[in-house]
Amino acid sequence: MKLRLFIILITFVILLVSRSHAEIIKLTNDYTYKQNKTNVEILKDGKQVAIYDFNSIKPHFSIIKAPNGESVTEIILPNDPQNPEVAYRAAWTGLEGINGVNFWMEGIGCGKVRQYSLTFDGLGIGEWALNTNNTWTAFNGSRVFEEKRDIAFYSCKYGMVIAYISHINAGEKEVKFADTKNGFFAIKLAPGISLKGGKGRILNSNGEKDMNCAEKYARWCDYSGEINGKECGVAVFASSSNYGNPPFWNITEDGLMAANPFAQRVVKANDSSEPSLIIAPHKSKRFVFYILVHDKKLTKSELNDVADTLIGRPYTLPPDNRIIEINPGNNKTIK
Repeated sequence: MKLRLFIILITFVILLVSRSHAEIIKLTNDYTYKQNKTNVEILKDGKQVAIYDFNSIKPHFSIIKAPNGESVTEIILPNDPQNPEVAYRAAWTGLEGINGVNFWMEGIGCGKVRQYSLTFDGLGIGEWALNTNNTWTAFNGSRVFEEKRDIAFYSCKYGMVIAYISHINAGEKEVKFADTKNGFFAIKLAPGISLKGGKGRILNSNGEKDMNCAEKYARWCDYSGEINGKECGVAVFASSSNYGNPPFWNITEDGLMAANPFAQRVVKANDSSEPSLIIAPHKSKRFVFYILVHDKKLTKSELNDVADTLIGRPYTLPPDNRIIEINPGNNKTIK
């Protein structure tokens, strides 16, 4: 008994010491919104900082701005809708194969995502968030699955934090996610931030840099550079509660950064013959990602502090299996 108590005490002390070196990043829900016919504008002090567009083939961010006002993203749409191509949005979700449907590309034969409801209930008391319900369908309109999406906006000392929570709900049929490199939570950075033709640089949680971050597994990745002579960057953090954590990173020199939890055997064994994940009928799976949009060069230590604040470690609370993100100094429940 004494030995057991001693081990618990030592473990607690180690946790305290490890946390003592990490700065707790304060988050403030101080953004407002303006709902339009086809989109929602995100505002801070009356100025537009992002647009969430829901009147297209898939709901997505069409613009995201750094605190200095520069747009850190771009959109590249297919030249010919008849030929399936990757359609780069500012930020979006998609995968090359879900029940055999290609939600990564757009065009003839590819899947679509239709939003059918929008509310603004907050994730916490006194807060607000975008709450959408979406139907993911095959090209012929047949339903693949339902998704509830919550998106919240916070300020911190480094810039804007976007919490992006996707609840994927299977219906009468199971949902199979392909083991592929092409997906899942993606951002297309502006040319000035990219490695190719810009002043871009990439850093991940492993300490790897630039294209050494491509096709690696990491808990976060940061893609930064300059736009109009101003420092800008975007970091993406994957929740430790996600399936496939840490995710595989699909990164390109021209500014694509995608966190993909489904790329498993295709990377490790060059085998994509079996699904990466199967959600049984009437079951669900939740995926949480955070975006930090900043306007200064951040170090690995600073980004780790942000990661510790945002994602921490997962804890399952019985009996309803809600997952709580353990955030030092700000223990919020995100259902």
